[in-house]
Amino acid sequence: MVKFGRLTKPSEDIEKEIKKIKRLGFDYVEIGIEAPAILFYKKNEFAILKSLKEFKHSTIGHTTWWYELGSPFPSVRKGWIEQAKADMRIANAFGIKLLNFHFLVLSKFLLQNKISRQIILENYVSSLNELSKFAKKVNMILMLENGDEKFEYYKYVLDRAPHIKVHFDIGHAFLSGGMKTIKKFVSYFRDEIEHVHAHDNHGKQDEHLALRKGKINWKEVIYTLKKYNYDKTITFEVFKSDKDLIKSREYFRKLWD
Repeated sequence: MVKFGRLTKPSEDIEKEIKKIKRLGFDYVEIGIEAPAILFYKKNEFAILKSLKEFKHSTIGHTTWWYELGSPFPSVRKGWIEQAKADMRIANAFGIKLLNFHFLVLSKFLLQNKISRQIILENYVSSLNELSKFAKKVNMILMLENGDEKFEYYKYVLDRAPHIKVHFDIGHAFLSGGMKTIKKFVSYFRDEIEHVHAHDNHGKQDEHLALRKGKINWKEVIYTLKKYNYDKTITFEVFKSDKDLIKSREYFRKLWD
């Protein structure tokens, strides 16, 4: 049965965020393992764990969006891999067994050139396969969240990193090719989608709007997810207000039911 969650804001007090998510009636917390909040997690570890126990469903981890695991600079890529491992240790301390990383953020301009594109994509494959070995030691599942890149680039990497699961961001998929790409994404990765993010936009930039405030056809989205029997977790990344967030969740729930 599908569960609904909310992402913590890394700029806010983590304990207050967790309590707020509980008060708003969500099934689980998706913790932003991001700065500046990450700087205080170790100090408040016991209190955070206690707050998380209020939820029946497991906590999900969400890392910094500007990771550059495909960097063409070896020392930079090595640094991000080490940071990823550090974030995985933090996630493990909170009992998180499902953790995401992001795809093609800062290196997108290099994709325009065929030679540099291949280097970037191969670096992602290498980085993710190294991290998946580390994740196995702490019994953790890693996911790669799609951005607004071409579907083919994401597919290339995931086809070559077999232990990495799919974190399907609906809003990002819409940016990369509209409803057609959303359907293609779900159809191709139907058995690999481990987690979903829901938010709306107008197809030009990543606005993180409330559902129905952009151009995404949510009836078609839900039809497609249910067609392939998706029944796991959905986090609503609606950033404008809690009112919009709750309205989005209830609209989605109504369509789903």
